[in-house]
Amino acid sequence: MYEVATPNAGEAYAGQAAIADDASTAFLNPAGMTRLSGRHMLFGGQLALLSMNFHPSGSNPEIDNAGRTLVMPGAYLVQGVGSRLRFGFSLNVPFGSALDYPPGWEGRYFINHIQLEVVEARPSVALRINRLLSIGGGVSIERAGVDKGFDVRNVFDPGFADGAITADLHGSAVGGAAGILVEPREGTRFGVTYRSGTDFELRGKTAAVNIGPNLAAVLAPTLVEPTPLHLPAGANVSVLHSLTTAVTILADAGWTNWRHFGERTVRLPDGSAEVTDWNWRDTWRAGVGLRYRFSERLELQAGTSYDSSPVSAWNRTPEVPADRQVRIAAGVRYAIRPSALVGLTYSYLNLGKAAIRGLEDPLAGGLSGRYSSARLPFLSLTLTLSPRE
Repeated sequence: MYEVATPNAGEAYAGQAAIADDASTAFLNPAGMTRLSGRHMLFGGQLALLSMNFHPSGSNPEIDNAGRTLVMPGAYLVQGVGSRLRFGFSLNVPFGSALDYPPGWEGRYFINHIQLEVVEARPSVALRINRLLSIGGGVSIERAGVDKGFDVRNVFDPGFADGAITADLHGSAVGGAAGILVEPREGTRFGVTYRSGTDFELRGKTAAVNIGPNLAAVLAPTLVEPTPLHLPAGANVSVLHSLTTAVTILADAGWTNWRHFGERTVRLPDGSAEVTDWNWRDTWRAGVGLRYRFSERLELQAGTSYDSSPVSAWNRTPEVPADRQVRIAAGVRYAIRPSALVGLTYSYLNLGKAAIRGLEDPLAGGLSGRYSSARLPFLSLTLTLSPRE
């Protein structure tokens, strides 16, 4: 998710690597911290209201809303040291999702419920090289948690009814991020950022209920193995340009390396290893935004962006039924005093009409259909604090 409880949500995160006018730049582009003097802080919280319906192929009725509500905080700090050096810190939830399907739905042998949250803490540092160029980077310390559950067919034990498996898994990983900021003249900035991928090995509690002895013997090795989770690398190129003292335009292009999502190494009975994955693909993003300073205290925001789909209908699964994303956003920031701004943003994500075609699994069976009314609105509130002038 781009939404990390910062004011830039009101512009659909267009220009995210070039804005650099509050403490959220510690996360969005650490090089931008050199534009801030003294101590800057930003606190935010956002409400995410995911909803989607599934229409199975054939005559079966559609499911009700499978979405869930998530509350995600964000905190950001930048501290200046001298004229060229800056230190920063960010704490937020850059990856997360949650689905809760109704009991007895068509894909219950694949998933009944799932929630993923990745909390990231990132200390960072930036240096102004000269009037035109700044560089920055940070270390991302991430903690991932996955809660999931699904029904199980007792295919090897005909006398048993369906069973169920639930898992509560956690893991930690370390990655990094880096950025540059170029300011050719006042009111025009270019930013480039890169964040590395991170690899988790998730471990925790797995509970199995009503699993027959023959199936239990087959599943036992997989229930104790660590579950891999690969979160992707990504890069963004952004531009900010002030047309007038009141009007600023923003633009953004990005890439995310989803190709390796879902990869895992499976040990075969003969002792050899086979790498499997979910057959995802890299995605591309483009966004544009606008800021309008209505008065000395009031600023208005708007933006839109598009992200391509990471997976085809033939490889999509109900655990993560991702499709292309279209964002439309708006926001307002108001200075309650010169050193304090409050912001309110609304971002609406249209998640497309993801289809599942011919999904087959030896234990789970098959699943085909499509999602509708897939949307993810975000409501975000922020408080920006800067040094008193």
